Amino acid sequence: MRFAVAILACSCINVDTAMPLRRANWQLNEPRITEIFGCPLCHAEYKIIRRQTAPGIKPQCDECEQEFLPRDRDEWLVYERVDALS
Repeated sequence: MRFAVAILACSCINVDTAMPLRRANWQLNEPRITEIFGCPLCHAEYKIIRRQTAPGIKPQCDECEQEFLPRDRDEWLVYERVDALS
């Protein structure tokens, strides 16, 4: 019985289904830090966007086609060009 009480008292458990909440649910109110990444070859600047699902394309630099890391731990990384000339 103690085990059931401990699960229901945890804020990371959905009380209705007794299932863990998805990470996105409990991070909505936390401010996101903008991560800026520079290509190691041509120094083009990119903003990193973290996703829970795979982006479907292999991340690489728009200028020199240097490949970037696709994942960081359990998150997929999407690179959005910041310094692109319009």
